Amino acid sequence: MEYCVLNIGGLKVQVDGHDREFINLVSSQYIDFIQPGGESIDLKLTLSHDSWPEDTEDISIEKINNSYILAGEKFECLLDTQARSAAVRIIKELTHFNTFLRVFYSQVLVFSEGFMVHAAGLIRNNRAYLFAGPSESGKTTTAKRANGFDILSDELVIIRRINNIFFLYSTPFSGEYTQRIKNLKAPLSNIFFLNKRLKTGLVSKSSLSSFIDLLENIFFFDQEKDSSQFILGLSSRLTAVIESFDINILSYSDLGRFVDGLSKGAEANT
Repeated sequence: MEYCVLNIGGLKVQVDGHDREFINLVSSQYIDFIQPGGESIDLKLTLSHDSWPEDTEDISIEKINNSYILAGEKFECLLDTQARSAAVRIIKELTHFNTFLRVFYSQVLVFSEGFMVHAAGLIRNNRAYLFAGPSESGKTTTAKRANGFDILSDELVIIRRINNIFFLYSTPFSGEYTQRIKNLKAPLSNIFFLNKRLKTGLVSKSSLSSFIDLLENIFFFDQEKDSSQFILGLSSRLTAVIESFDINILSYSDLGRFVDGLSKGAEANT
């Protein structure tokens, strides 16, 4: 059996399959998120490729005992959280695998103190900045204007809490940003909610307002009670400790100078 090991959001998933060509395609597609085999893994994912009916339903997640069934267009996955393994039946096309992988990681992150957010993510001076918003809100614009930053994504990033510190991780799940994205993480410094209609450029948000807006941008499909409560609890703790703002990104021609000034102001107040 052929395999490769993905490391996304700090979660190492071994992808097994009998089709060497497809495993090689996965390795090439996610090259900056591939790590050498032989190291410890968090979960094993086994692929099989079958034909698929045309009337497949939209993405759904169902919990059965300690397992989850993840289903979507051209894929179906049985995730066993106790065995730390998953088996997926999927069409042999990278576009469908990419869709599946987004859904898969959004689910397994729940068991690792994390979740995925619709946002652009940036790193500067070992500080991470989250710019959240729906489609057309300015995530790609933010990434393209971020000279002097490492770009984590312009579409989906991962937040995880490790030893009571919130970290922001890059992902290979990008939107229209075409430059190479490295596998990086840094402590989260600020959250910004993109708002092109904002006239003042920047407005501080309360933790409650930030919590509500963050929930609207979390990438998550599981409606099961325990999972939903986890997302609510972790989001509440995050927005209680991380300073948040509404921002019109078009008001700032030099994003580096802006966040540097914000960081200096935060340090002066500590």
